[in-house]
Amino acid sequence: MYRHVHAYKSPDCSKTHMDMMKLIALTSFFAELCIVVTSLEDGLKNDDDGDWLLFNTDITLEEMVAVVDATHYRQYYCQSGYHLQIFPNGTIGGTARDHDRYAILKYSLLMKPNTIILKGVDSGLYLAMNKYGQLYAKSTIGKDCLFKEEPFGEEWLLRFSSARHPHHKQGAQKRTSDLLYGHRSSWYVAIDRNGQPSNAAMTKPEYRRVKFLPRAVDPQKVPYLYDFPIARDVELLH
Repeated sequence: MYRHVHAYKSPDCSKTHMDMMKLIALTSFFAELCIVVTSLEDGLKNDDDGDWLLFNTDITLEEMVAVVDATHYRQYYCQSGYHLQIFPNGTIGGTARDHDRYAILKYSLLMKPNTIILKGVDSGLYLAMNKYGQLYAKSTIGKDCLFKEEPFGEEWLLRFSSARHPHHKQGAQKRTSDLLYGHRSSWYVAIDRNGQPSNAAMTKPEYRRVKFLPRAVDPQKVPYLYDFPIARDVELLH
């Protein structure tokens, strides 16, 4: 007599991993939020003359979130001569224009070493790379949105390699040791000399188009990004 045996179904490890990363990112965010709240209570109540600053005390959670987000605004200037852009239609580009609305990005640093997420402030989309090495933008965070931040040299330059899509060197034989220990080259975010995204599979770490200089954002040049009561009343970000 045969007995039906139910096959064991393994848990969705990928979903569990992503949920854990989101939890880590959320924990990091609230830690920063606590720092901002403390600074508002302790450091922003008095000015240099000892007088009390007048600001709106009816601060909502959304406004506090806006403050934390604004401290992470950056422009990333590629050595090819363009700032990295994320457009609302999901495409990626480059512009030589300073403080372009689509070139203001927000970075989020995960607790996993040097792993970041880049989001377009105006578009609301996340930078991502598919399995073919093509850059695009998406509305939700996934594994394609994770990048390794690699400092380069002494000029504050950075490279961003995909955390999901590394590849073996062209012409190199795939060895067991490579698969076990991850001795592989990487796919990099790159903007070419025409301001267009390069296919990451064709990049190398020494190329100029993969090197980016992080630049600060001036609130006076993009005031619409800082239009919340705290910034208006106490000029927190000026």
